[in-house]
Amino acid sequence: MTRVQKQNFVITTLAILIFILLFIYLNPAKPSKSFFYEKTSTFYTDESGTRAIFLVLKAFLPSVKRWMKSLEVLPPPEMYNPSSLLIMGPSLGIKAAEADSLDNWVRRGGQLIIASQDSWSCMPGEDSVEEETTSAEGSFRPVGYLCRHGFSFIAREEELEEYSDATGKLLLKGNALHKGDFKALFNGKAGIKGGEKCLGLGRIIVITDKLVWSNQRLSQSRNGAWLVSTVLSWGNGRLLIDEFHHGFQKTRGAFSLMLHFFTSYWGFAFLQLAAAGLLLIFIRAKRFGNVVELLQESRRNPLGQIESLGALLEAARAKNFAVRTIHQLLLKRLWQSRYGAIQAKGQSSIEKAVLNLRSSATDISHYLSLVQRIEKGGSLKEEEFIQAACWSGKIAKEYRYARKRFN
Repeated sequence: MTRVQKQNFVITTLAILIFILLFIYLNPAKPSKSFFYEKTSTFYTDESGTRAIFLVLKAFLPSVKRWMKSLEVLPPPEMYNPSSLLIMGPSLGIKAAEADSLDNWVRRGGQLIIASQDSWSCMPGEDSVEEETTSAEGSFRPVGYLCRHGFSFIAREEELEEYSDATGKLLLKGNALHKGDFKALFNGKAGIKGGEKCLGLGRIIVITDKLVWSNQRLSQSRNGAWLVSTVLSWGNGRLLIDEFHHGFQKTRGAFSLMLHFFTSYWGFAFLQLAAAGLLLIFIRAKRFGNVVELLQESRRNPLGQIESLGALLEAARAKNFAVRTIHQLLLKRLWQSRYGAIQAKGQSSIEKAVLNLRSSATDISHYLSLVQRIEKGGSLKEEEFIQAACWSGKIAKEYRYARKRFN
């Protein structure tokens, strides 16, 4: 096996291995499942995303913006600042400092609407929002943000059902709430599906279905109408939608974005292809050489070449040289037309062979006299120089015409 055959064998083997890895990780035969499954962010357009409700709210509310910062810097619900905050199925826990700031924001007149199926626990590694309590079995369980306000959840498995309150109707699923110190909303056979509690000048509204305003649910119901009415009925009708607790942060740098991409399926496939390309370059030992500047394309226009040569001779005032060049070119063309290839003969011999003075016309004799004056060191006037050039072309043209006629 030659060296080239070995290289081709190695490249083929690596290509097959890469194909197998891509087939395993990106196999379309797997059950269809959204990559952002159960992510209720307004950036996602899959079934569980909430891009549709974001567009609906922008069409009916005075102002709708995404909030991608910590809740600690949430602007107070005063003047032209948004008076409502919507949190849908947060995937990240809340910090203790954020929880305190959020409570203070509600007390100052803000409306907090949370669609969640759990109590929204504290982030790992952070101080708990509330102290842990002991269950009946003696185990400890953390108390989340909603539990501190009296909202405790009951796990339920039921089908979609429509519930009503004073504002409108919602098509709900998800868990239920234990009875507590809050106003019950959306009562039904499955229990309490929502609750409202006043806190200072503001209020907290809890919906126990995090997918209540998902793209899929919005196509099946009029849940968007209830949300629009609830936001417009409070304060200035301006709304913030929390995206910070879905992992979207304005302070995210380029390195964080690259890391997020490379840890995805497509990022992994991109890394594999990049590695395969680098390996191919290394195996084939291809190197990028220096930049080679291409030569300018030569001009192929005969008239352009003549004009350039004429301009050069005119600038050099080389009339004598021009006449000699014209005469030599005339002799060359006449000789080639009559005898073929030029032999090693002098100019005088060629003149005698192709220009017979005894049978020459008057213009040819005058033309030869001008050439002989140049060869003896004389000079020509401007009119004589032009006559010599014109006669040279006329002689060549008549000679070609005579050869065609008599042959």
